[in-house]
Amino acid sequence: MACVNCFFSSEHQKELKLSCFGTSRFENRLKSYKQKYLLEIVKLISVRDCSCPKRTDKDLYFQWTDDFLEFVKYNTANISYIFDALFDIYNLYIIKSPKHAADKLWTLINDLNLIGYSETAMDYCQLLFRGREKTKVLDPTDPLSYFHIPFNSRYFVGNQRFSISGQPMLYFGNSILNIEKELGKPLSDLSIAAFLPNYSIFYGTKINNIKNIVYNTLVKSLPVLFNSGSKLHFNDPHISPNCNTITNFIQRSILSEILSFPVQNKNNFVEEYVLPQLFTSLLVEYDFKGLLFPSTKNYDDLQDYHIYSDFDINTVIFTNYNSSYDYDMDLLNSFHSFLLDGSEKYLYQGKDIIDMFDEASEKNKKSTLNNNDFMLPLVSTKLYIEYMDTAKLNGISYFETEEGKMELEFFAKLSKKMLTLIH
Repeated sequence: MACVNCFFSSEHQKELKLSCFGTSRFENRLKSYKQKYLLEIVKLISVRDCSCPKRTDKDLYFQWTDDFLEFVKYNTANISYIFDALFDIYNLYIIKSPKHAADKLWTLINDLNLIGYSETAMDYCQLLFRGREKTKVLDPTDPLSYFHIPFNSRYFVGNQRFSISGQPMLYFGNSILNIEKELGKPLSDLSIAAFLPNYSIFYGTKINNIKNIVYNTLVKSLPVLFNSGSKLHFNDPHISPNCNTITNFIQRSILSEILSFPVQNKNNFVEEYVLPQLFTSLLVEYDFKGLLFPSTKNYDDLQDYHIYSDFDINTVIFTNYNSSYDYDMDLLNSFHSFLLDGSEKYLYQGKDIIDMFDEASEKNKKSTLNNNDFMLPLVSTKLYIEYMDTAKLNGISYFETEEGKMELEFFAKLSKKMLTLIH
């Protein structure tokens, strides 16, 4: 039997969605997903009675999650509502028009407060990776070779989950493994570059974040709170379950799951892309600059990573059309770019990079400049290295793999540039 931590995990929700495969028409798979979702909800057990490792053995934590479970079991109407509303919007797209469906989706998003902003620029102000398949015409020393599809070649814009037909966008992955998975190519067939968003430029930018907020709360946030030795009492409203917050979190989680529904048949028209593409078009229309979303690819070959590891997160940044240039040059200039020149030895260890980061941090303390542009990315990268230190890819320590070694090489380039800029 599963507890709330097991049930709301991305892995379990993906299994639940995949179990709906074999059913023709996406609308029927949505119905099946809803039925299975609700059936499992009523069978969930207390976290204290579950053997899953994703918990903390604290009485307050058990009490909080028990109250959460009780609320969820007795308020399934809100779960049914969001499923039915998204089902109706999909049908409206199929039966009537994209315009009618988009209007209804935006009304739903606003009525239920389903927009998820990035809580901090640290969510995306870190080293992000781009990949291109190696070809004779690709110039690996030119950042534009890795940038978005040129405006004069927009006919190459493919049908992607979070995309708009004919509109070039800039897609990044949080890890090189992520890039391999998304492009469906081994690293040996790819040229890789890294880009760092300039914090000062991106600060305050409207970036939407589609994430499993229920799972993050149950497994990532609450254990830290209850293990911190805080003297807050359980009846403190800041740590007690709040019915309005729980309802919103569950509805946002369901929206995220449906927007990331696995594809059963990828042809000219992809049913599972209707809602995420509508969602993307609305973000562009209402002046969002981009979107963070989890990868839907299979990462079973990666094991023993820390639960805070965000190696499978994708970022898409929207471009602004330019009639004079083939690229959004303002966007390009808002990034620091890092390229490989062939001289790399791939000899760095994680400890080497952390030592370099610590050196940069010490020098930054003596600087009179505001170095958030430099230091925040170092903090994010240092955490990434620590979280991935125990990970194994196909049984090999991640930073001993080609993917991990290349990432460390890029991190070294980042650190050296930061040291130079701080000086």
